[in-house]
Amino acid sequence: MQVDPAFQSHRQNARRRRNRSRAIRAGIGLAVLLLAGGIGWLVWPGDGAPSGEPVQVADAASGGDLQDGAQMVQVEEAFDVAPVVRADTFTDLPGDPLILRLADAGQGDRSLPLAGPPTLDVGRVGLPAPDRLMLVNETLHVRERRLMTALPSSPEDFALFQSQRTRSIELLQAKAEAPAPIDPLTMTEAEKTPAPVAASTLFLNPEAERPPLSQELVLDLELATPLADLLRDNGFQAAEIETVVQGAAGLLPVEEALPEGTVLAIRFDPRPDDPRLMQLSLYGAEGWQGSVARSGAERLVAAADPWIDADIQDLARNEDGPSGEGLQYRLLDVIYSAAIRAKVPTEIVGEVIAMMAQVHDLAGFADPGDRLTLIFARDHGAGGGLAGQVLFAGVDGPSGAKPCYVVPREDGQGFRCHAPGARVARAEGGEVAMTLPVSGTIRRKFGAEDAGAGEGAGETLPGIDFAAARGAPVIAAAAGQLREITGEGENFSVTLDHGAGLVTRYSGLSALAEGLVKGAAVPAGGSLGRVGQVGGEDGLFFQAFRAGQAINPMPLFTGGQTVLASDAVEALIGRIIRVESAGNATAKNPLSSATGLGQFIDSTWLRMMASYRPELAASMARRDLLNLRFNPDLSREMVKHLAQENEAYLRARGHQITAGRLYLAHFLGPEGAHRALSAADGASVLQVMGAGVVNANPFLNGYSIAELKGWADRKMNAAPVLAATPEPEREAPPSPAVLAFVAAMDAMLQENLPDRG
Repeated sequence: MQVDPAFQSHRQNARRRRNRSRAIRAGIGLAVLLLAGGIGWLVWPGDGAPSGEPVQVADAASGGDLQDGAQMVQVEEAFDVAPVVRADTFTDLPGDPLILRLADAGQGDRSLPLAGPPTLDVGRVGLPAPDRLMLVNETLHVRERRLMTALPSSPEDFALFQSQRTRSIELLQAKAEAPAPIDPLTMTEAEKTPAPVAASTLFLNPEAERPPLSQELVLDLELATPLADLLRDNGFQAAEIETVVQGAAGLLPVEEALPEGTVLAIRFDPRPDDPRLMQLSLYGAEGWQGSVARSGAERLVAAADPWIDADIQDLARNEDGPSGEGLQYRLLDVIYSAAIRAKVPTEIVGEVIAMMAQVHDLAGFADPGDRLTLIFARDHGAGGGLAGQVLFAGVDGPSGAKPCYVVPREDGQGFRCHAPGARVARAEGGEVAMTLPVSGTIRRKFGAEDAGAGEGAGETLPGIDFAAARGAPVIAAAAGQLREITGEGENFSVTLDHGAGLVTRYSGLSALAEGLVKGAAVPAGGSLGRVGQVGGEDGLFFQAFRAGQAINPMPLFTGGQTVLASDAVEALIGRIIRVESAGNATAKNPLSSATGLGQFIDSTWLRMMASYRPELAASMARRDLLNLRFNPDLSREMVKHLAQENEAYLRARGHQITAGRLYLAHFLGPEGAHRALSAADGASVLQVMGAGVVNANPFLNGYSIAELKGWADRKMNAAPVLAATPEPEREAPPSPAVLAFVAAMDAMLQENLPDRG
């Protein structure tokens, strides 16, 4: 998966133009900056100092008072607080067209057919057969990029070129032992007579009808990977892999895993289901490391580089898009990508994601080494359905185990994900499970700003805007009592009371259901009316309220529960919301542009909105986007997303994750936190982080790195803030049937994937 190079080229050109413009502006503004800096040095306030005394950055040896109550300010200039480190994703991508490279036809399946235990429900997985189940075990992180190369010649020309280069090497090696030249005076008659030239007629098929003699494959490694795994991932069979690995072992440095950044060029004979290697070249940090070519059926010999004129390594180095260290992939995206690479049917992939999302936070990031494991039925039996075909889905690796055993729901209504140790919390009003009130698509999510708010810009619509066909039926999302009917003509609104303070409202109805009266009991799924228009567009506006306050209805449609992030992320959310902003959705920091519950500066908020709410970023003015920081739900959501990005960034660099370290990353940026956590404890914050950080946070004046880390940990380990961090619910003890199903799945996994976990 990569961004279309044509679009990236335009983006890079635009970036270069902006950089030139910035350089010119920087030169013009330098004098102003120096003057302002001098004035600021004289009048900038210190640690709450009441007077305008000059404040100088203290010497590291002077020390400072450890102010546990101090609050940190996001740094706008010293570090990028929210760098774009996510890899391009399938969802929420703000504009870059993608090239999705699926497996080639000759690569073979990545799945293993299984019969499964005889105790499985035949209605769910079909009648017993040797291949009624499929087992998939696939890496999540793509280990290499395929580079599309425009090689300058045909395969035939390269074969001739290779034979000439190989012959030149052989001549050099044999030069010392070459026989003496033939003396013309002693030449025999046979030597003087040239061999006769034979001629014949050769008929060729048209080029379009000829099968290709060879294909080229160029891989740029983004993770350290053994050669055998690379060949296996690209369709080579076990016997051929063994021949190549053993043959190349004495000629190329392939005994260990090939390091990140290695470029591998392969030419192979594309035989159906059994490709055969012809030539292979290896390029490392120092350039070309060697080449091998096939000589006979089972032998590889040293060869010259057949891609010498193509400069394969330079091509890889200049390929558009980020690679290697720093890439971050959301679990949601890499699960989908890995399953598609393994040729899992798309409808099964959708069920897998829907099930896992019930109990696992798929907005988090995958680690290198994480793997996806699936067990699903090829088809369902009589009376079964698509949802029951998925038996097990799980991710395991450095980011932790995320199992999902798909079992029947206790109420008989479909299936659910049994996940021991999952972190879920009951949503507001979550005791009521709801169904979608209309058949349509979500046009605007909860929290999206009303474009017509005018003077009230920044206020948000407390509901969900569904796009649906005019006249389509509208039903009650849950059973309730009809509290109110308002409107006339073709614009009605219906309000239902579901008890325990939970209320839903359905606006934009063109007609009401027959017999609908105030006070009537309405069953779940009962008819309320027909779709009309909302804001001049066909659709339905749906709202949910708890104790009079608008709540996000989406968790109520997905089982009435919210999936929690890691302990460190949830602790950070609670502390920032309840301490940094004192729970005030309109809080502002006088030292920066930090605003709202999450105390986001302008640039950080705009980047987060572009990444996670692109539909708002594309349709709203800058000022209106910044005003969305006052929305408590959006602010909390963005604190969570930024914390997850920082968690993955620090974890990939070997740091243990704590709430204190995520707190530093929230305000210093992930690279700033990485620098602080990697520095010597005795170094000063000024030495390591620079004067910009200290000037933005005067209480750090004189702090050492050890004091900074200790301060952050103490701040996050203060008394828990329960109001902002919901406690995970404990799952009821599983039934004997669930335990038996889990044991059956574990037995299959252990038998076929003994090294897993």
